[in-house]
Amino acid sequence: MTLRIYDATVEAGANAMVDKLEDGAGAGLVRIYTGAQPALNAAVSGTLLAEFTMSDPAFGAAAAAGSGAVATALSMPKTDAAAAATGTAGYGAVVDSNSVVLWTGTVTATGGGGDFEIDNTSITSGQEVQLTSWTFTLPQS
Repeated sequence: MTLRIYDATVEAGANAMVDKLEDGAGAGLVRIYTGAQPALNAAVSGTLLAEFTMSDPAFGAAAAAGSGAVATALSMPKTDAAAAATGTAGYGAVVDSNSVVLWTGTVTATGGGGDFEIDNTSITSGQEVQLTSWTFTLPQS
């Protein structure tokens, strides 16, 4: 059998996911790390390279888009004025203001199609880094 989730339901699910960024007293964050994306529910690993503070709220309303619902981050791009370390971006982690990890995803340079797109994946300590694009997609089936 194939599960088919109707548009209104998948939109509600995507909105619930991105609304988790507002848990806690402040805005949610996107953190960029070196290394491979950790296994599901595993602790983050690697070196923290850059951190972006999101708007509060971080996303507009999700909309059904073919095979899922897509929510787009507001007020992009986001800038980290001074990268924390030197390394190659491997993955990104989304955390609420209490530092609870909500999900992780791939990182690519702008236009590369990653879950998180940044202006340069080769980062040097102290350099400015921009999160240029971020969308969240919840699949429909």
